[in-house]
Amino acid sequence: MPETENLYNTGQIPPGPNLFDGLPNASKNVKLIARSIHDVVIVIAGVYFPLRSLTYTKAITVDEEDGSGSHLPWSLTVKNMRFSGTFEYGSFLMNGESAMTPEDINYLTTLLENQADEGQPNYFHIVIHPRKYGGLSEPIGGGDLQSPTTDIMGQLPFIEALMYCRVTEHARRYQENNTIVNSYNFKFLRRIPK
Repeated sequence: MPETENLYNTGQIPPGPNLFDGLPNASKNVKLIARSIHDVVIVIAGVYFPLRSLTYTKAITVDEEDGSGSHLPWSLTVKNMRFSGTFEYGSFLMNGESAMTPEDINYLTTLLENQADEGQPNYFHIVIHPRKYGGLSEPIGGGDLQSPTTDIMGQLPFIEALMYCRVTEHARRYQENNTIVNSYNFKFLRRIPK
C-alpha cells in the first residue's frame, strides 16, 4: 500500500511543501519602503490629502468539505471574497483658496456622493503611492473617476490600489478641543495586487 494511502487511513495528513519554499531570499535585497503613513501618498477619488487613518479588510469565506469515512474534513474550499474598509481625515476638504459655497467646503462629499441623485454613492478608486517616488506638491484635482490604467495610476509607481469603491457610511464628529473628524466606511470590488 502506498505511503500516502497509509497516512490517510490512519487519519494523518501527509506533510506539505517546505514552509520556506517561495519566500524571498535575503540575497535579493528585499527592504521596506513604507514604515508609516507619512511614507505614503494616498489618493482618493483623484485627489490626495492628509489622512488620519486608512484600514481595509479582505474577508475570505472558507468552508470545510466533509466526506464519508471520517469525522474530519477532507479539504478547505474557498467560497467567496469580500472587501471593505474605512478612512478618516480631520476637518473639511476644501476646493480652492476661498471656499464660498457648501459644495466647495464639503468637496470630498460631492466627489463620493452624487448630489444630483439623493446623495447616492459614486464609484471611486483609492491608490496608495510611495511618497519618495511621488514628488507631489499640489493636489491632483478633478475628482473624476480615474481609470486604473491611466491618469494617476499611469503617472506614479503605486504600492496597491482599491478599485471600484462605494461609500456605505459617512460620519462626522464635532469634538470639543479637538479636530472635526470625518469617517467613511466603504466597500470595494477589486484590489491590486489581488
